[in-house]
Amino acid sequence: MQAALHDTFPACDEQSRHHGGFTPHLSVGQVTSRRALQTLLVTLQTNWVPLKFRLDAVALIWRTADSPFQVERRIPLANGAGLVRREDVIKA
Repeated sequence: MQAALHDTFPACDEQSRHHGGFTPHLSVGQVTSRRALQTLLVTLQTNWVPLKFRLDAVALIWRTADSPFQVERRIPLANGAGLVRREDVIKA
């Protein structure tokens, strides 16, 4: 999916410029100490249940060094009818 998005939006190449390219990930929390990290890991590993969900859009996000991420645009995903057109992109 990341490669298809990059082909459609080639100027958005921050992730593909890194050695090894894009690594899909999900941030689940931020911790302030090693002890808190260990507690979080044990909790997640003990209680983790696989998730299933419908993905209907991709959000383009940004932030400054000291701010949380903000959604700049939402890109609806095609439902099999074809590619998303640039005019379908929604400004957040």
